[in-house]
Amino acid sequence: MTRILHFSDVHFPLTRDSFSVREILRPKRILASLNYGLRRRSKFADANTKWDAFENFYKSSEFDAVICTGDVTGMGMHGELEYAHNKLKEISTHSNFILLPGNHDIYLPERNGSYFYDIFKDNITNSDIPTNSDIPYPLVNLVNDNVAILAINSAKPNPLLIRSSGKISAEQLSAMDTLLSKPELKSRHIIVATHYNVDDEDTNLHGLENRKVFRAILAKHSCTMLVHGHIHKRQTYNLLGSNTKAFCAGSLTYKGRESFWVYNIDEQSTAQAGCWDGKEYLLGKEQAI
Repeated sequence: MTRILHFSDVHFPLTRDSFSVREILRPKRILASLNYGLRRRSKFADANTKWDAFENFYKSSEFDAVICTGDVTGMGMHGELEYAHNKLKEISTHSNFILLPGNHDIYLPERNGSYFYDIFKDNITNSDIPTNSDIPYPLVNLVNDNVAILAINSAKPNPLLIRSSGKISAEQLSAMDTLLSKPELKSRHIIVATHYNVDDEDTNLHGLENRKVFRAILAKHSCTMLVHGHIHKRQTYNLLGSNTKAFCAGSLTYKGRESFWVYNIDEQSTAQAGCWDGKEYLLGKEQAI
């Protein structure tokens, strides 16, 4: 059996050291900082304490892979990303650690698109199946003879105040279609990971803009599951047009909704929801995938 830990949307709180006046003085970040002070601060105030407890949970068990589907920061400022990089230092040493950016990590167009790629470059592993592309995603992690993880970046800068949507580039979609046809993946359980949800409950201002194209590619191939974050509430749903099931990890640290998933992949694959009891993270009963 292959055990995989999946968490998302930690949103480490803003600190004095991670704050930058120069970076905050952008219209979208000014609005976001007001929103943070009035609403989000209370929801993620205990994120650091909960992260320490989550690390204890991680160290108490054995996992074959760890997936983080993004949004480790609130506004993607350089100091925030450095702070998050330091917090993830221990868990990111796992040999099969998969990290994806979220829309809050690639918040605005900045140096080569984002500070994220500079700061987390050592955590974005090389693909086990080369794609002959200069972009870091998609990437394949052949966890073992049983499981492969295909990581797709769906986050992009959103300078418009009202937009927080994602989009998967045409280059990634083409590479993804090719990779899913590779014999190395066909012989394994395939887990596709990205940041954005792909159902039609979301709008084009907040969800994945080209989700229909993405779903069509998934429907062509036999994938075991899709995993993502972005929505701060753990959920599962069936992908429209395919037999693939989607698992949203929700937010690891959002007050009152703290959650994550553990996937047990074998011939009878199951998933276990993780929750916060006020002191530690615990696993629930297994459910079929």
